[in-house]
Amino acid sequence: MEAMEYRGNRGVVHKFPSMLEYKSPTTMEMCDVVTYLIEDPDPNGPYGAKEVGQGPLLPIMPAVANAVFDAVGVRVDEVPISAEKVLKAIRAKADGKEGRFGPMKTPPVEWHAPHCVPPPWEGGDGRATDDPKHMPVPSADPSGHRTNTMDGAVSLNLN
Repeated sequence: MEAMEYRGNRGVVHKFPSMLEYKSPTTMEMCDVVTYLIEDPDPNGPYGAKEVGQGPLLPIMPAVANAVFDAVGVRVDEVPISAEKVLKAIRAKADGKEGRFGPMKTPPVEWHAPHCVPPPWEGGDGRATDDPKHMPVPSADPSGHRTNTMDGAVSLNLN
């Protein structure tokens, strides 16, 4: 929800120079969030560790974008979602174009091979390995949600 925007007449003065204009969702704008802790070691983390902080934040922006789409029928594919971007998408839709604001495609990305740090219970010593027996195996549960687990088993079912 942050953007480095500057005033049009001066390239060095922020458009919103104080925190009074800074908009951030609070508990009043949020729905109830239920967190499920699943104690399942991550084969890609050192000693099976997983992240713990950013996970609950990830669904917020897509939820806001979907709420905008449900309300006005246009997509905004970049954050922060602002009134100006929504208006541009509405005008594009009115002109017969796709009702969308944001990048039209993503650049190609070359992904490197994953590193795996086996946990101690699998003989790991804290160092990454390229041993295929320790690499995660992509699998899918019956609903089509992909998971990465050591043995290919489904670790989380999102119904």
